[in-house]
Amino acid sequence: MAHGAYAADDVLFTNKNMARVITLNRTEKLNSLNTLMVQKIIPRLTEYAKLDVCNAIILNSSTPKALCAGGDVAECARQVMADNVQYATDFFQKEYNLNFLIATYSKPYVALMDGITMGGGVGLSVHAPFRVATENTKLAMPEMDIGFFPDVGTTFFLPRLDDNLGFYHALTGEVLTGIDAYMAGFATHYVPAERLAQLQTRVSNLNPPVINGAANEASNLRSQKDFFVQVNAVLDEFAVLKLPENYQFPLSADEIALINKSFSKSNFDDVLASFKGAGTEFGQKTHDRLAAKSPTCVRVAFELLKRGQKNSLRTQLELELTVATNMMHAKARGERFRQGRKTQASRQDQAAGLARMEHV
Repeated sequence: MAHGAYAADDVLFTNKNMARVITLNRTEKLNSLNTLMVQKIIPRLTEYAKLDVCNAIILNSSTPKALCAGGDVAECARQVMADNVQYATDFFQKEYNLNFLIATYSKPYVALMDGITMGGGVGLSVHAPFRVATENTKLAMPEMDIGFFPDVGTTFFLPRLDDNLGFYHALTGEVLTGIDAYMAGFATHYVPAERLAQLQTRVSNLNPPVINGAANEASNLRSQKDFFVQVNAVLDEFAVLKLPENYQFPLSADEIALINKSFSKSNFDDVLASFKGAGTEFGQKTHDRLAAKSPTCVRVAFELLKRGQKNSLRTQLELELTVATNMMHAKARGERFRQGRKTQASRQDQAAGLARMEHV
């Protein structure tokens, strides 16, 4: 790969008063995350973590169209087609390391999910303590449609959403917009986009506590906790705290009940049977959507999500990396990933090439 093809300013790092701002700036690709971007973000976050002041971190975008449209799947596909599987596996390892860093970060991290937030963009956001959706948010995990699986630690996060909605959105790739992303649990706050600039100013003007070192660890923890509360209070100031009178979640109570019942099954074939046997239009539609995915990919994803209900995030990310690596090696031998950006996934079983969970 010609690294020079990537702009030096695809990620911008600025100090806004007391906050540290990370701005994704690869606008021509809707901020699709590549290896070089990840390699820039990790050391900056590590540097910020070591500062004596508990600065807030803000993740935003230079375009209102997207926070991040995902990992650069197209580049991974090109590299795999050129038999450079190591590029793809290195990318996933670095990306998952970044996801873990965000999840375990000791300072307030605010992700502004304004615009398209999909795949790798979800990984940059959902592990944060503060996740802001706007009316422009379009959030999804579309990996199933390119013969892959929901990754970036979402197999840990999604099973923890209420009513098994995480299973539904992971396996169908259904897009959530605006306030729906908040109601489903992907976002912690819903803020109109016109308020984001002022919100960032208010967060940056907060006076973060000074961290005095290991000798005062207990005091530091109390101060950090108090500062998280302050950041949350600012977000609450700008958030819409009352739903519009005419608001209706896209799934009805009966549909959510069917989702919860069906994805409680331990076997994916039983999941399909549950939706089909419901005798409803929604049940049949969901059955057909799931049945249209690669039979192996959807079963691998389902098993990962089931394991994610009990595993730690670290364990789950390690498992995702193993599965991703196995898939890349299989797909390098001619599997469907090469065509994933060009056409909808075929329904043909990938069992001959893709790694099954029992071999992980």
